[in-house]
Amino acid sequence: SGGLKAVRLPKLQLKKFSGNPLEWQEFIDMFNVSVHEPDLPAIQKFVHLKSLLSNDAALCIANIELSANNYSIAYERLSARYGDEERQRHRLINRLVNMPAMDIKELTISIDYVDNLVSTVRALEKFGVNQEQYGTVILPVIESKLPVGWRLQWTREKEATGDRSFNSLLSFLEREIRIRQSAEVRMGESRRVGQLSKAPEVKSSAKSWRAVPTASALPAVTRNNRKCIFCQGNHLARVCEKKMSIADRWRLV
Repeated sequence: SGGLKAVRLPKLQLKKFSGNPLEWQEFIDMFNVSVHEPDLPAIQKFVHLKSLLSNDAALCIANIELSANNYSIAYERLSARYGDEERQRHRLINRLVNMPAMDIKELTISIDYVDNLVSTVRALEKFGVNQEQYGTVILPVIESKLPVGWRLQWTREKEATGDRSFNSLLSFLEREIRIRQSAEVRMGESRRVGQLSKAPEVKSSAKSWRAVPTASALPAVTRNNRKCIFCQGNHLARVCEKKMSIADRWRLV
């Protein structure tokens, strides 16, 4: 028939929510679609909700007894704490202020740091906070967390362009990450080329071949090896007539 066929969608794998304000909206949207909105028993929804919370988010509803009637209470408490825009703005600004100093020992750590900074700033913008409102306060804080070399480079760029905005700082950091990624790729390629260009050393076997005695040389080699270890005479040790005790002979062997 011409009717539409039902398509069975794959089951969503829900990520746990720990209380990170950057992850709340994605978490609650997926939870609503897969658990909250479908026609499921309230107690089953509550069990799912508890299983998907950790850290601060789990503590938020830890004292609410697990029952069908309490599901809506737990859901609303989480929504009030993490869905409130004013609270979210405060959490995001505190997140920027409390970011640790940037570590550039490993490129992956630097990338994570810049990604975290950029995502936090973009989340603030979604909540209606523009950079003019917090930039003058937060910008010096973020600058102080940069490594000395990066801070000097950023200062030179500010002086050259006259652009001291937060967006300019983010662009500078992202550009530095791209440059370092590109440099690391080139260094890796150079190392591989260097390893391939090293031809394995082939040792000549001429010396070892000459060292092997020929048939004509065997008598000479044999004569040289006939020296007695007991009396240094030119005969085999087993026919030596020097008077020695068995113990003395064993010591010389």
